[in-house]
Amino acid sequence: MSHALYDENELELFKSDSGLERYRMPVRYPALNKHRVIASDMPLFVVHKAAQQIALWAQQWEHRSELKRRRLGLEMNAKRPDLRAIHKRKIAESRTALAHEELAPIMDVFRAALARPIAAGWDDFKTYPDYPMPMPEPPQWPVKPEMPARPREPQPTDEAYLPQFDSMDKMVKARREEKEGAARSRYQASHRQWDEICQRINYVHQEQLRQYNQTLQHLKGQYDRAVHVWEEARQRYLTDREQCRPLIDAKGQAYLMGEPYAVLDYCDLLLSHSPYPDFFPQAYDLDYFPQQKGLVIDYLLPPLRVLPRLGSVEYVESTDSFHEALLTEEQRNAIYANLLYELPLRTLYEIFAGDKANAVEYVRFHGYVFIDEHPTGGAPPACILSIETSKAQFMSMDMDSTEASECFEQNGGQFHSTW
Repeated sequence: MSHALYDENELELFKSDSGLERYRMPVRYPALNKHRVIASDMPLFVVHKAAQQIALWAQQWEHRSELKRRRLGLEMNAKRPDLRAIHKRKIAESRTALAHEELAPIMDVFRAALARPIAAGWDDFKTYPDYPMPMPEPPQWPVKPEMPARPREPQPTDEAYLPQFDSMDKMVKARREEKEGAARSRYQASHRQWDEICQRINYVHQEQLRQYNQTLQHLKGQYDRAVHVWEEARQRYLTDREQCRPLIDAKGQAYLMGEPYAVLDYCDLLLSHSPYPDFFPQAYDLDYFPQQKGLVIDYLLPPLRVLPRLGSVEYVESTDSFHEALLTEEQRNAIYANLLYELPLRTLYEIFAGDKANAVEYVRFHGYVFIDEHPTGGAPPACILSIETSKAQFMSMDMDSTEASECFEQNGGQFHSTW
């Protein structure tokens, strides 16, 4: 089952602040609460990049689902009545290890990038998933009406239709024949009534069958048409994706020559393939100023509320219970503050270190966040930080031994009053 949504009818042409005209299209992944606007210089490539983004999100969804299965498995095991204390301690240790596994990716965001080579390249654009739109699901077929049970057919031998003779009836033939005739009349009337009821039941059942077959034919026709449309769209999608392969080679060459659209696509590739936890928005807009070789990044940062809260789990034998130690607000605030320093630095590093053609000489990074948990009226995110630096200055720093906050400040990073 696909969790992704995009509509090619939402493709639109726009002009960025640098004057570059591009196409853009929103892409959503509701299961992860993910949303991005994908952009490129041609509609064909926008859809290609959207399909790749969906594949990356699908991997994150699988990872989240696996973590959830492990977590639920441990919690269910902990409720077994036959567990000994030693086993409960192991469950607590496993839950603690799982909590640390979820915390680890946000504890050292910048250093992790420094230790990991930039893996994304133009060939990554050549891989694409199968058509991400789900095949139409069959409708809920109506239940075929069953023939209702018919009432019991009256029989001449039924007691109700047998004449009741007395002693006089046995002696007077006319009386006997009268009673016999009356009994036959009762039987014939009952049988006619029974026959009318059966005919009515048959008629209603035939009408129900007619309506059932009509509905079935209508639903089947709708479903067959939907599947046909889906199969045509899937074939167009696969054909278009294959057409992108030579285009990607051309873009790779254009990037080496500093062609603006290719530079933007390559920078997008670097950032979209950067591994982050699934609860990070990882949504951004890019703009490129060719004459200055400047890249502007408007980046949506994760809010504090999405960070994990569980720090460890301990089994308390005296009370035969599990104690969950949550991170304190002070601890979570410290982790988040460090993250706000490190995430912009990691983004700068991935762009500068990955830019083999030296097409980007400086980057201006704006970090946005949705302050309210449930923004109303389409309230935009607030810009809480910014940093602007050159490749020469940034890459000359001793990043391994300098604190993230110091790196941030030395490169002109600052927080804004809206924060």
